[in-house]
Amino acid sequence: MKKFSFLILALALLVAGCGSPEKSLKQARELASKGRHAEAVELFHKALKAPQGQPWLSSAWLDLARSEKALGKPAEAKIDALKALDAAQNDPDRAAAALFLAELQAADKDYDGAEKTLARMGPAAEKDPRRLAILNMVAQARGAAPLVLVGEFLNLDATRMVVGKVATVAALDTAAFPYVQRYVEKGKDTKIPSPDGKRMLWRGLASDGYFLYVSDADGKNQKKLKDCKNAFQPAWAPDSKRALFSAIDWKSGKRSLMLYDLESGKKREGFKSKKGVGSMAAFSTDGSKIAFVYSGDLWLLNANGIGLTKVNLKDVIKQNVKEARLLAWSRDGSQLAYQPMGFKDIFIVTFVRRAS
Repeated sequence: MKKFSFLILALALLVAGCGSPEKSLKQARELASKGRHAEAVELFHKALKAPQGQPWLSSAWLDLARSEKALGKPAEAKIDALKALDAAQNDPDRAAAALFLAELQAADKDYDGAEKTLARMGPAAEKDPRRLAILNMVAQARGAAPLVLVGEFLNLDATRMVVGKVATVAALDTAAFPYVQRYVEKGKDTKIPSPDGKRMLWRGLASDGYFLYVSDADGKNQKKLKDCKNAFQPAWAPDSKRALFSAIDWKSGKRSLMLYDLESGKKREGFKSKKGVGSMAAFSTDGSKIAFVYSGDLWLLNANGIGLTKVNLKDVIKQNVKEARLLAWSRDGSQLAYQPMGFKDIFIVTFVRRAS
């Protein structure tokens, strides 16, 4: 009798355990690991009847989506991957769900959807190699060569950079484009704060011409920088130790792009031409590249002066690239925002590596 009672109790505990969402989830994952996805899907659905707010809901929805994909049901997998993304309570779950869903969307040729999904990963995941690999796949599917990965871009000879895609926007996403270089109208001499917030830089008129001036953020300790006469459109480097500006030699008519080291007081010429050089240029956010307008197109130059190349934006937008009103690099260096003079829209240029 006692033995029979014990068996009844054990059976009751087993039934109770099987009925818990956590138990069903564990069993479903075990079945999925063995390739028994049809059975796993049933148990995943059973587990996911649990009340909302459980910390494991996102990973459970994602595991369900994986089993559905394995069963050849991509439509169901996308629906449940989106539920996983919506239920995510932490960055790892959010990233895992976004990457899985974006892969499905890209495979279904929903490239815009894939890019929007990846954007939900947040700024902290911009350099995630898995995210960049999916962007590569999207770029290739659109007919472009692979996107340049961040690490490759920062050390890449600029002569291999070309346009992959151009989009237009009315306003920039400041999270993606953290530092914007805007054209300063003649006579305004707008003071430009350094990226570290400690100093101001501007073009000012002295008795013998226009020069660059620098001061503390509060306007104190103002001084004229030596050897930078006839300077236009100054811009800070991301390290707040260097400045970039254009200068005109009125005798020869040549305009140069100049790099100025504020600590040593020394300048270096980056590029010179008699005509066609735009007065504004912009550093990439890591300080390794410079973008500027020259001879009707966008050009890139490594900050060390090596690796000049034409971007060929003119061929994509079917018109000459005019003087820039706005230039801004994306945080990861894979995109450049350019707004021509007289235009309301901003072109977002995505760089790619030339196919080898």
